[in-house]
Amino acid sequence: MLSIMQSDIHKKQAIRRFLYSPLVLVLFAFLTLFFLYGIIGLIAKNNDTAKNKNLAVKQRAELEAKQVLLEAEIKKLSSNQGIEATIRDKFPVVKEGEGVVMIVDDVNNSDGTNTDSESKKSFWQIIKGWFK
Repeated sequence: MLSIMQSDIHKKQAIRRFLYSPLVLVLFAFLTLFFLYGIIGLIAKNNDTAKNKNLAVKQRAELEAKQVLLEAEIKKLSSNQGIEATIRDKFPVVKEGEGVVMIVDDVNNSDGTNTDSESKKSFWQIIKGWFK
């Protein structure tokens, strides 16, 4: 009986010596680092996926807003007044009996002087202008 117990103890000690040997510990450390590297890669992919999801949600919201605007434009163009307003905005056309008023910017200031000629005066012309 004692020899059976001693052989069990020797087997356990041999297994323990093998598991705690430097070679097995280095192997376990290598496996641990390998799995940690894989986990870090998964975390990076998870972050990228979250960013892409947020981008997709933002794009969807923009597209839904654009869809609402386009539906409103289609509804506007389904009536005669909407078609006429769109044509008047895009092209310079008038109906029979209507006139066109064209507004152009005035080259002169409101006081009738040209700002370009004032900015081109020399220093002596400005001084001379003070004494007039």
